[in-house]
Amino acid sequence: MKNKLLLSYLLFFIMTGFGYMKAQTVDSTGGVGTQNKVSPNGLLDNIFDQYGNKYSLGDLFVGASNRNGSGVNQPSSLLCQPGYFNLYFEVGSGMEGNSAIELARMAVICQVFTDISDFIESPLETNGQNNRVNIWIRNINQIDANSANSGVLGLATAFYNVPQNNAAGFGGIADNEIWKTIHSGVDSYTNVASPLVTQGGVNTSGGTFYHGYAAFNFNNATINWNTDLGSALSPAGLYDLYSVALHEVTHALGFASLINFDGQSKLGAGYNYYSRYDLRLQNNLGTENLIENTGACSLYDYGWNANLNAITTLAPNAACNSNHTTCGSAVRYSYIGGGNQAVYTTNCFEAPSSLSHFEDECQVPAPLVAPQNDLYFVMSNANGTGATFTKRHLTPEERTVLCDLGYTVNSTFGSAGTTIFNYNVAQCAGINVAGINDGIDNIGAYVFAGNAGVTIPIIGILDNDNNATDFECLMDVYDATAILSTTVGNQYYPN
Repeated sequence: MKNKLLLSYLLFFIMTGFGYMKAQTVDSTGGVGTQNKVSPNGLLDNIFDQYGNKYSLGDLFVGASNRNGSGVNQPSSLLCQPGYFNLYFEVGSGMEGNSAIELARMAVICQVFTDISDFIESPLETNGQNNRVNIWIRNINQIDANSANSGVLGLATAFYNVPQNNAAGFGGIADNEIWKTIHSGVDSYTNVASPLVTQGGVNTSGGTFYHGYAAFNFNNATINWNTDLGSALSPAGLYDLYSVALHEVTHALGFASLINFDGQSKLGAGYNYYSRYDLRLQNNLGTENLIENTGACSLYDYGWNANLNAITTLAPNAACNSNHTTCGSAVRYSYIGGGNQAVYTTNCFEAPSSLSHFEDECQVPAPLVAPQNDLYFVMSNANGTGATFTKRHLTPEERTVLCDLGYTVNSTFGSAGTTIFNYNVAQCAGINVAGINDGIDNIGAYVFAGNAGVTIPIIGILDNDNNATDFECLMDVYDATAILSTTVGNQYYPN
């Protein structure tokens, strides 16, 4: 929807009664104490990844070498700035050193982010020197302590910074921090934790939190990697690192469901948010959306579709047949403009794979040869070794998903080193705007505040939003009794 700001949760800090921001303390190593509030009154201190894991905003502070209470105690260094991104490599990531193998791995990861930046248009192209997407390249052992014996090749996720609301029926569509930063050209944490202080030799003002993370498994001796960017196909017995990284980064861009096995949000109670990807998921017949909007607002009031049974739709009571989808009963992804694609829907709900991958066995339209599992889509639920599993560009179907998610996507993907794929279609327009958080000024005071029972004037909330002309459904998510001077309007109202 062009030139219309869909304010599902973007104006966080409208408050009845005056508040204040408590300055946090920073320890001598630069870690933010988790007992302190980083956002005003701590209202936005809770952060989630796409798997439903919860973090403190202070735990995501860039440059901290010790995060109290989080178990994270290794420093991360900015070693690569590809396109729109800053990549910070954690000690133990397998790519932070100077050995030939570590440098080769890092080159692959940096190339993937370069190619993604060239593939997607963003205001960051012109102001990216000041605003970038911060990606934390993790030590996978910090996420999976059994990585040496795990079959997990890699993982990546964006973070979600959303307000808590325990009101019955509250639910919305949450865009992640990578999505918002790429669309707006402004750090998505702007006005979430600003201003911050400089203590312990660490500057904590603007643009200093991670927008997402990625990790790759270099600990399992049975997983051998191809890092040769000059060869179009991976040798036998090797997993292609570029293909796996492209898969994971696409998840982080928003190709991921927040629907849990019971139809509720993976983020849990008080955070009933679904993803923009979830808007396109339908039952096997394509007749019902999995989540439905029960109100008049575009991105509000979403919940599991009451006409569908979550158990039979998502997780039938049967012995688990992993890595297989029965096409006739599969959940469908419905493209904007028509057509659909089956998503990975096993006869048991497999978190985090279920719903967040396309199913090769059910490829639509049918390929010239019989579908072979996991060989076509980059976003298949599994991958293998050798040439047939080398996938260095998104398929046309997957490119369309990025368009549906609102990205402005170009017609070619890749570079000379990784081969260039031409989709032979025009650039898709995407969504022109993404709102920037409003509500606190540069000294930490609330902009929109007032005594109970008194109307709070809403002025200029679109002034900092790229190409925005309209807004809708403005609300105080913390106080349903708050009286706002307007809840819908345009750039010129009020004046």
